[in-house]
Amino acid sequence: MRRVIFGLVLLLLHGCASNKSLEEAQSPGSLVFGYMDMDESPAKELTAFSLRQVLPKTDKPYLHMRTHEGVFYVENVAPASYQLNQFGGPGGAFSGASFYWFNFPRQGEGFRISKAGLYYLGSYKYKKAGSFFNPKFDIESIKTPDERDVIEKILPFSKGTKWEGQLRERLNQLGPGRKK
Repeated sequence: MRRVIFGLVLLLLHGCASNKSLEEAQSPGSLVFGYMDMDESPAKELTAFSLRQVLPKTDKPYLHMRTHEGVFYVENVAPASYQLNQFGGPGGAFSGASFYWFNFPRQGEGFRISKAGLYYLGSYKYKKAGSFFNPKFDIESIKTPDERDVIEKILPFSKGTKWEGQLRERLNQLGPGRKK
């Protein structure tokens, strides 16, 4: 019975995440985004990512982000303090697990959104840190993809919204990209 309930929850989460398009910007909301490299993870891809609001306290502290090719993003985030909470994805073909969840360690007060705008959280890599019998992981900051690359992956999902203009303006501020 627990497997059936768990499966229904996963379908619900996947259904929410399948619409990748951004909703229209609401004031004073922000667009929060970043990237997670899952190449060393037992999960074959990133399909779930969440933030937890820590201050001010709220009855609904979790924000479930959209994902696309390693990018995670959510729009209309209210001013508050947040922590990276959890991420995951489906297991590979030879995996005994149907879905892997990874919890971030506590981050104190986390990061603060004080005014409306774009908030790039950075690019990270899942790194194996344990052994077969003692599975552990670490998260390390990586330089690529950079903010420009991440914005370019989100941009098609912002078409026709105020976010599109803000993302294009940020690309202009970042200057030309590196040669590919």
